[in-house]
Amino acid sequence: MSGIAGNNGWYRSGVDASLSALDPDPGSGVQAIYHQLNNQPVQTSTSFSIAALRHLRVALCGP
Repeated sequence: MSGIAGNNGWYRSGVDASLSALDPDPGSGVQAIYHQLNNQPVQTSTSFSIAALRHLRVALCGP
């Protein structure tokens, strides 16, 4: 996450987020990363920006 930091883990600006995943050996590898913002459709991108100042629910989802 990047943006202007506020108090207690909150941000005072829009933020940019990058997602990554690891599957340690002897795992089968990471096939995709899924995320969902505020109950919107599930996305497979690994980064997103949030411009508005508001509460936001981010869920990391499995297949």
